[in-house]
Amino acid sequence: MHTHTFRFFFIPYLLFLILGVMLLTIHDHGEVVLLINKYQSEGLNLFFKIWTYGGDEIIYGAIAIALLIWRRRFGYLFLLVGAVVGLISLSMKNFFFADAPRPKKYFEGKEILNLVDGVKVQEFSSFPSGHTMTAFAMAAFLALMIGKKEWSVILVLAAVLVGISRMYLNHHFLVDVTVGSIIGVLVTVILYKTFEKRLIQPGTK
Repeated sequence: MHTHTFRFFFIPYLLFLILGVMLLTIHDHGEVVLLINKYQSEGLNLFFKIWTYGGDEIIYGAIAIALLIWRRRFGYLFLLVGAVVGLISLSMKNFFFADAPRPKKYFEGKEILNLVDGVKVQEFSSFPSGHTMTAFAMAAFLALMIGKKEWSVILVLAAVLVGISRMYLNHHFLVDVTVGSIIGVLVTVILYKTFEKRLIQPGTK
């Protein structure tokens, strides 16, 4: 594991995590979504509609295919990380927090949300944010694999923007995004550390 360079991912991530926890402690549930909702614009609508796909299974699958061709052992582990993250997300959403309302349902009759055209918003299964979980799992994995500080910083910022996009598009609350990021990073680090000795062997891809 490139621990000497992974800190360039972990340190900025930890700073964003601390900020998220602080906001959770000083704001009531949903206030951050309402704050973000006030600053919508056509430019941001387009940006976040596109950027939110950074946590989509299609993007994850495309990267997995590339890794299977380029560095097969990393590709297999990347798929394992995705499978575990997906299973955790589906289990929590469908069995433990199936009734957790998303912003549209939570604010129904209380606040009027500015919805983004072309974005279908669900009403339940809010916790945690699966897109955020996937984005951070992917970013942490690539940061560990590449082992370069510049890429580590770029990857964590890219994942953070996916998390913000989920709130901007009224899909999730801050707590959904924060917990999703923690699960994604933890799953990746645990699995990567478990199998890292098998990743790089002489004569193998």
